[in-house]
Amino acid sequence: MEIGRNAYQKSTPKQDKGIAKDFAIYYDLFKKYRVDYQIAAILDGGADEKMTVRAKNAPFDERLAVIALLTEEVSIRCQKVMLRELALDRLLGDAVSLGDTLRRAPSGICGAIDAAVAQKRETLWQAKLAGALSRREETIAEGVIALYGKLRAAVQKKDISDVVGAIGAVQKICAAEKKEISAEAAAAGQALANAFAFLEAAFGEGQEILLFVTELTENFWTSQYIARFGCERYFAHNKELLFYERQREIVREIENR
Repeated sequence: MEIGRNAYQKSTPKQDKGIAKDFAIYYDLFKKYRVDYQIAAILDGGADEKMTVRAKNAPFDERLAVIALLTEEVSIRCQKVMLRELALDRLLGDAVSLGDTLRRAPSGICGAIDAAVAQKRETLWQAKLAGALSRREETIAEGVIALYGKLRAAVQKKDISDVVGAIGAVQKICAAEKKEISAEAAAAGQALANAFAFLEAAFGEGQEILLFVTELTENFWTSQYIARFGCERYFAHNKELLFYERQREIVREIENR
């Protein structure tokens, strides 16, 4: 079939070269905007009036790039929070079995922790070999192993030799980790608020805000973070997005009658 051949026709080397060139140009622009707009500074609350004015007067493709860069940086910060919390949840899930392991340990508390870590590393390695491990799961597993490392260091430093003392060390480590996660979550929430403040200052209630809300909704880590910790500005603008989409549906229904 002629149509089938055309539909699946391979690109020529010349076309491939053109695509690569276009991508390189776009990537260079993307990097330039990251530097020009000082994305990290915006999220840290350091956006100045020059950046705001430039964004306001920028062509639409540049505005899209800024929204994408803000989303990417926010996502990285939210991801860090969520991965740490997931690792902590795994350690808490291990608490009962860890207690049993420590009670039966013939080689002392540190030996039992070393054995548990060795088993987790072996499980991680086997999953990698089998290709059954996502990057997310690998990071969580490494986070759990790191927490076991903190436990071992605490046990060794305080010369803990009994199970009750070891369980107490686990509780202290979990409490400290929760405190750090809470601080990181608050910082990520402030970064989100700063991103919204910058976009509102540059674009008011324009479509750029709705595009940012859409990006946050579709991004795995930002959506997970917002579901867990909330974001007042996101929920306020999300209502506007839902209203806007409902208006479009009504218009389409009218046009199709």
